[in-house]
Amino acid sequence: MICVKYAPHLLPKVLSGEKTTTWRLDNEKPFEVGGRVGHCDNAGRIYGHSRVSWIIDTVLGEGIDAAAHEGHEDCGSAEERIDTYRGFYGPEVDGASEVTAIHFGPLLAKVFEVDSDRVTIVINADEE
Repeated sequence: MICVKYAPHLLPKVLSGEKTTTWRLDNEKPFEVGGRVGHCDNAGRIYGHSRVSWIIDTVLGEGIDAAAHEGHEDCGSAEERIDTYRGFYGPEVDGASEVTAIHFGPLLAKVFEVDSDRVTIVINADEE
């Protein structure tokens, strides 16, 4: 399973089902339609996982594939998208930067409760 790390403000949106697409620049991970992805915090702790529904390779700027926006938070104009992703990937990001949009289905399982003695995991039996 591939671990996809999210910024702290985005992980809750993934776990709630509000965010179902992530964009990755300079992607070197072997995502596959039907494959599993773990939704992780920046430390790599997995909080849930789901299956990849589709993958689109596109560019970040004006030529971005419109389908890449499905299930992704609004990043505004092309200039605003570029500025946002420079914050994640550095100043070399521009409109021609390649981006992989990965859309995932409903969570198959997620961590519901964590404390020092136990972890409670809820599994979607329909998907397993």
